Amino acid sequence: MISTENKIHINHKLVYYVTTDGHGEAGNSDAEKNLSGIGNCRFPLPRKAPAEIEETLMIHKTRLFTPGPTPLLPAAQFAMAAADIHHRTPEFRALFAKVLAQLKVFVGTQNDVLLLSCSGTGAMEASVSNITSPGDRVLVLTAGKFGERWVDLAKAYGLVVDVIEKPYGQTFDLAEVKAALKPEHKAVYMQASETSTGASHDVEGVAKLVKDTATLLIVDGITGLGTQTFDVDGWGVDIVIGEKSALLL
Repeated sequence: MISTENKIHINHKLVYYVTTDGHGEAGNSDAEKNLSGIGNCRFPLPRKAPAEIEETLMIHKTRLFTPGPTPLLPAAQFAMAAADIHHRTPEFRALFAKVLAQLKVFVGTQNDVLLLSCSGTGAMEASVSNITSPGDRVLVLTAGKFGERWVDLAKAYGLVVDVIEKPYGQTFDLAEVKAALKPEHKAVYMQASETSTGASHDVEGVAKLVKDTATLLIVDGITGLGTQTFDVDGWGVDIVIGEKSALLL
């Protein structure tokens, strides 16, 4: 395994860098003398690898400090490394039913839980396009980038959008929300927590305002569901959007 040309063989350069005293001679211990005489080659092995070799030996762990994507837990990574299951087999149907049942417990609802193969924004769009029609009036509470996304989606689908807007990092006064809420509002769109700032909004308070009306409450809980108190059925939230990001924070 050692070259006879008084250098580390290129194929083994990552192996030999912990063996001698670094003075050009083999160390004094019996172990070092034995190491320096491996094969029929008697030359001192380097005390440590060249800088470029040391750099390759460093273990770099990538850390994602973003709303998404987020790092996967090792258990999830191992599960993904398992054999694939065809989606029209009894095994997949059993797994899918188990996941949906567990998600109901996690969300805290007796109603249906839907899994969408899209980003959180895709789920937000689905909650606009599936419960409204062009010309419907909605109320949007916005205090950050993703509140603004509600406004953009609602306008893109031809809705009449009433907006309560607060500066980034702030939240809403319930009295102001109550004053703005009209019987003709088809839905109220808001965040549980504004992902762009971390500000938490009073979902329970807004839910009380719309509970005895025909207005639906749709909550973006992408970074709220799983990180703060949430009682979907108890509060009367009609649609809540969750996403894996919050579960992995």
